[in-house]
Amino acid sequence: EPHGRHAATVIIKSHVDALLELTARQNRDALTTCLVDSIRKIAASATIAVYKLYSLDNQQEFNAGNLSTALIQDARDLTWSGEPLSDHVGFGESVASGKVIKLPGAAPNTTRMIFPVRGQRYIAGLLVVDYNKNDAGTLYMIEAVAQVWNSQVYLLDKNERDPLTGLLNRQAFESHIPAIFKSFQNAQAAHTKPLPMCLAIMDIDYFKAVNDTYGHLFGD
Repeated sequence: EPHGRHAATVIIKSHVDALLELTARQNRDALTTCLVDSIRKIAASATIAVYKLYSLDNQQEFNAGNLSTALIQDARDLTWSGEPLSDHVGFGESVASGKVIKLPGAAPNTTRMIFPVRGQRYIAGLLVVDYNKNDAGTLYMIEAVAQVWNSQVYLLDKNERDPLTGLLNRQAFESHIPAIFKSFQNAQAAHTKPLPMCLAIMDIDYFKAVNDTYGHLFGD
């Protein structure tokens, strides 16, 4: 029995460490990498996929009202053009309800968990975990880690966007620029062609006069 208690303590500590690691990440890519590592520590055989939602008319968040236009794209491989959300069982239900959906996996004795990822108003992505051990404790910890990750993604996104326009702010710029340069370096090292990108800087002339004449609310 003492040995059993010791083993349980080790498992619990590893789970707490996984949660703490998630809260320490400062950008989405690092957070997602940490999530994948954390879930694999809990269930080594788990398969994890992270999807972002989008549509051809540039919608990025979805609910039951605009679900029919939603497409999914691998959040870790933006070179993949994506496919309709409706091609996957349970994906649409999770987006429409905003709730975690649990389904039998494709392989025998496997479980699929579909987690909706919150955006500013509706659902902006999905986390899908497949694993082959039907253990309630493991399921609970996967769900706990996923919920912490979901909350961290929401907070990061909220901190990186202007509340008025929804546009990315200076904090996001400083966070994303190093990753963009790194992607170019990685492409160069692999002798592949990087995704085309450009930087545009705009300045509105005499904007102070608008604020001074009509007030800051009108200026906003």
